[in-house]
Amino acid sequence: MDIDRALLPPALFEFVVISDTHFILDAEAYAIEFDSVRQWPARAAWAFECAARLQAELLIHLGDLSEEPPIHAHHASSREAAMERIGALGLEPIFAAGNMDIGDKPDPTMFQPPVTEDSLEWYYQRFGPSWHSFDRGPCHFVIVNSQILNSTLPAAEEQMRWLETDLATHDSERILLFLHMPPFFVAEDEPHTGFYNSIDEPARSWLTALMRQHHIEAVFCGHTHFRALNRAGATRIHVCPSTTTSRAGFYEAFTVAPPPEQGRNDPDKLGFYLVRVMMDGVRPYFIRTAGATDSHEEQPPRLLMRSSPDLPESRMGLDLRLPIATEAAGALAWPSVKRQRVRDDHPLLCAIEMGARHVRVPESDLSDSLQSERLRVLKDEGVELTAHFVWTPEMDLPARVDAAHLQPDILELQMPGRDLPDAAILEALRALRANCDVGLSLAPLLPHERIPGRYHPRGRLGFRMEELVALDATLTEGGVLLQRALCVLEGADPWTAMCDLPELHAIDGFDVVYNLDDLEEDDRAWQLTRALAALAVRESLRLFLDPYVDLDRTNDLRSGLLDRLGNPHPLFHVAGVLNTLLFSEANWQNLHTDDGEIALTSGSGRHLRLVRSGEGMTRGVEEGAVYHLETGRHWMQGQDRAGPLALFL
Repeated sequence: MDIDRALLPPALFEFVVISDTHFILDAEAYAIEFDSVRQWPARAAWAFECAARLQAELLIHLGDLSEEPPIHAHHASSREAAMERIGALGLEPIFAAGNMDIGDKPDPTMFQPPVTEDSLEWYYQRFGPSWHSFDRGPCHFVIVNSQILNSTLPAAEEQMRWLETDLATHDSERILLFLHMPPFFVAEDEPHTGFYNSIDEPARSWLTALMRQHHIEAVFCGHTHFRALNRAGATRIHVCPSTTTSRAGFYEAFTVAPPPEQGRNDPDKLGFYLVRVMMDGVRPYFIRTAGATDSHEEQPPRLLMRSSPDLPESRMGLDLRLPIATEAAGALAWPSVKRQRVRDDHPLLCAIEMGARHVRVPESDLSDSLQSERLRVLKDEGVELTAHFVWTPEMDLPARVDAAHLQPDILELQMPGRDLPDAAILEALRALRANCDVGLSLAPLLPHERIPGRYHPRGRLGFRMEELVALDATLTEGGVLLQRALCVLEGADPWTAMCDLPELHAIDGFDVVYNLDDLEEDDRAWQLTRALAALAVRESLRLFLDPYVDLDRTNDLRSGLLDRLGNPHPLFHVAGVLNTLLFSEANWQNLHTDDGEIALTSGSGRHLRLVRSGEGMTRGVEEGAVYHLETGRHWMQGQDRAGPLALFL
């Protein structure tokens, strides 16, 4: 699998982080528990081949190179076999030691014995020091042995004193830290003894204090086989996936049945990170290996989408009908003897991955401790927050905003049963303007709209185009200026409807909540393509894709960009790839539009042709890159012609 990085901004330095490859010498012995273990060696080998093709300057492995633990007869030979395959690719990884490599943390409830002097010596002889540091590019890299933290071994105290000295010596530099176990998986106050998933106290607090004291830029850790993004002060802690197997137990975080083998075989969650060091931070890009093996048929290169921090001009947003993160107390199940508390960060991580710059949430999320904390993480990645409030006459809106845990960038006021604001609403908007540093938006909330195929009426949220002139006059007369007004398309062609929105005096721009499920299944990708193209040429618009995650147990079923396990649907790639193509450039102008094609040109002279299917891509293919939008991969003539394509010149 090759990766197309052509549309990413220049980086100072690139490296790969790979974790928990779990090569296994005798897969049949472990296959008594679940069948997919037979694929582990090939999955790991394919991930390393994909990493080698990236030709990054450095590759760091976060531990658990192989499955066999130190007490196993094949412990050393399994790792030698793995290193032979890695060496054949020309790779020379730098390793952090994992529990399967040298032994478990010093917790008497763990299912493997702890690290010993012998296992440390073996590791030193085969892989070198288990803690060390080096400089590469603009960064200081620090490798830590998480398995001996809290240990009574002399090496544990030696490592602690070394780390304190090393960080103090490099205090003014950009520091990146790598280790196997997360300092914490969900929260800093989670259990320790008896909890398999993170470092125990007191070493946990000691380590997070060092992160804060020395302003460590980023931490990369593995072990859980389940991605997460945590913060310790300003330090971003990236909990990385396995290339090989997902973890049972953590699927308590989801409200649907687990994937096969009680959650052990969720291929869409397997992969590794390409990390690009920029002037203003590091950007981890998730490279999905999807459980593939080196025996799979070769696929065309996949475009690597820009993430949220690198698309400041994007006006694509997500409508969060479901929370950005969910958390479960978890099950009391092996390998822990305490509940395995778990949080699903996949919607948050995928939002950043696809470059979303805006989200819409209900007011309640601002005062919910979990949601506000996760939304703050999203805002720190460059995502703006629009919160919608339902108007009641007794509301003290400034007080409600001030009392929230998190302040929105835009406050959207929804007017029940009204299509125009009355005097009380206008006064409330003026009070907000005077007392709160927040942008203002307005929307009618009309609950009695008749919808074909529904017995009971449904609500309409948003202004129709013909209502906007009257709204503008009412706002002008009331002395109110809005940053946004929420509009509905109601089945209209998105290109026509969005391009025809009027310019008004009292409203700076428009938000459109775009219902992904209003369209015929075979036309959804093309209509979304038309909507995003219109978004690019109308700079006063923001487009919120609705829903972001599937709604599969409500009165109205809706299919979104992600399924209920946080795995992408094809429309995720359509939206993310177009977001990168359109908003890595600026000042797009329309050259030609018809039912099957849109042609645009940017202010820098780039050209973009969007066609409904391969039949329309008959010219210009040799001059630029053609992308199949539903997969994000390069398309060449002769391939399947289904689905929209983009030619970028």
